[in-house]
Amino acid sequence: MVTQSRWPLVLMGIVIGALGALLMTDDRANRVHAQPPPPAATPPRVATAAPAPAGPVGRYQISAWGNDNRGTPNNGAYVIDTQTGDVFHVDQSTKPRHLGAVEKK
Repeated sequence: MVTQSRWPLVLMGIVIGALGALLMTDDRANRVHAQPPPPAATPPRVATAAPAPAGPVGRYQISAWGNDNRGTPNNGAYVIDTQTGDVFHVDQSTKPRHLGAVEKK
């Protein structure tokens, strides 16, 4: 039984791989260039927000919270009526509770 060394085969694979890598890399490829700076004469844009509509839209502000207490998720929210100043606590297991009113200064 004739055994042949595999070193020539491994060496030929390395040479072919290196040659293929050299041929696939091209110096003429598109390179990334930075964008030119914007013209100095362009004034900056200022965003203007529309005023809040009067009436019941935007009347309530909500601050939600949540936590995980030993595998039991809890969540709720505090709701403030901005017209009357009343503050409510809303929880997942109880009805909304009135906590009081916010004083206006």
